[in-house]
Amino acid sequence: QAKDKMRESMEAAAAEGKELTAKNVLYFRKPDVNHTEGFKLGKDVACTFRVYVDDKGAGAYDVSMPAGK
Repeated sequence: QAKDKMRESMEAAAAEGKELTAKNVLYFRKPDVNHTEGFKLGKDVACTFRVYVDDKGAGAYDVSMPAGK
């Protein structure tokens, strides 16, 4: 279901003339990141997350440090 929503979202953006720079991406906002225990999300940082689907597409929330790290 999430992959279908991601595809639909990309197709809609392309139809609106938006430039697509990446495929198969999940969007999230800063408040979706769990900053407990000093976790800082950055490029190439391992993380876990939950996926949701809504009318705008698919996204990630509860972005956290992997267990045991």
